[in-house]
Amino acid sequence: MIGPAGYIVMAIRSIGFDADDTLWHDARDFNAADGHLHELIARHVDPAEFRVEMAALHVHNLDSYGYGVNGYMLSMLEVMLSRFDGAIPSSVAREVFSVGRSLLHREVELLAGVEAALSSLDGRVERVLVTKGDLLHQHRKLGLSGLAAHFDRIEVVSQKTPDTYRRIFGPQDADDPAAAMIGNSVRSDILPALAAGLWALHIPHDLTWDHEDAPPPVDNARYRHFESFADAIGWLRDRI
Repeated sequence: MIGPAGYIVMAIRSIGFDADDTLWHDARDFNAADGHLHELIARHVDPAEFRVEMAALHVHNLDSYGYGVNGYMLSMLEVMLSRFDGAIPSSVAREVFSVGRSLLHREVELLAGVEAALSSLDGRVERVLVTKGDLLHQHRKLGLSGLAAHFDRIEVVSQKTPDTYRRIFGPQDADDPAAAMIGNSVRSDILPALAAGLWALHIPHDLTWDHEDAPPPVDNARYRHFESFADAIGWLRDRI
């Protein structure tokens, strides 16, 4: 394709898409469940201390339990065992498991404009879903979303690192990449994609987890910021 200055540039041939809070709502439902659990715990232990301990342990356990609801629930139970001296009241344990199951089996609600924007790319470019979390749960959410037919490949990964993106998209010309990654997390979707030589398109979400936050790399020539999914896809359509 011809660039704005009249020189030939490589078209984007593959686009990676984050899932949670890029394609569909996730943090909104997770935060509601988290708030409910902390209200429950507050009847038995100091809620402020529990919240601090839980947040720290959840991040610490990511390498062991992974991302997603199951890892979160395991960390929650681990903190509770400590706080309750190894004897969690059965009523509390039942409520915790009930909230966990509701998170695993909740409905999926797409973010605004996602389905139409994805459809506009049908048959024009390879689309790859690149998401962290539990394999079964992520595939279930994709099935419920109704978006599966819009993806050529599904990659559920334990971490999003530069090597992850190199494996999925192959080597890139750093000055003229043929792949792009789009997502809401600077830490997972943007920085490692840039390190792997991809374009990185950031669509911020109001409820992005603090652990996934980082200063945006505004000085990187392959970084782009958009206020909506449709705007990001519009930019990509001009480059495929």
